[in-house]
Amino acid sequence: MEVVAILTAGDRVTGVATAAGERIDAPVVVNAAGLWSPAVARLAGVDLPIIIGRHPVFVVERDAGFGRPHLVYLDLAGGSYARPETGGLTLTGSLTEDETRHPMEPELLGGDVSLDEATEVLERTGRAIPRLAEARYRRGWAGAFDITPDWMPILDESPVRGFWIAAGMSGHGFKLAPAVGEMMAAGITGATPPVNRAPFAFGRFEGTAAAGTFVTSYLR
Repeated sequence: MEVVAILTAGDRVTGVATAAGERIDAPVVVNAAGLWSPAVARLAGVDLPIIIGRHPVFVVERDAGFGRPHLVYLDLAGGSYARPETGGLTLTGSLTEDETRHPMEPELLGGDVSLDEATEVLERTGRAIPRLAEARYRRGWAGAFDITPDWMPILDESPVRGFWIAAGMSGHGFKLAPAVGEMMAAGITGATPPVNRAPFAFGRFEGTAAAGTFVTSYLR
């Protein structure tokens, strides 16, 4: 159900309104909308320091003589990654681009990419896993990250009391999901968090600039 309004009274959230005209009263609202989190936050008058950065991914078909699928491979030095898929396919992409320089609208997620765009990435993947240099290009699409200035998520209450943010995963979200849930539950209920909450605070970005690429977020 699409949320079209964040309801507030003074400096506190009181619920949400949906596109179907339904009002849902709630003392706590969590914005975990991923690529759409900045737009949802604006409904409450909150600006998130998040850029939706374009990250194209590509699929190649391994040749019949490749044998067993390769391992998941992350080549920080060479700037590429590769993950085997069923049907003799491999998913690959670049780790050298600064996605913050290529913002995109979330609605363009999954859009087509050209073979020309894939060429440099596929060359790097072929150097990392030489047998993939012989693979046949199948397709590509536009992925995206919701990127904060330090490439770490915001897991904190916003300036609107009761309106919590769990966004800005910067490409790490699927790996962090269980810990994110635990951190958010602790914050909302006032329990002791499993780790220090300061690195994920909403206000930590004042006076800072974007930190670079996906690779730099791994190397810190």
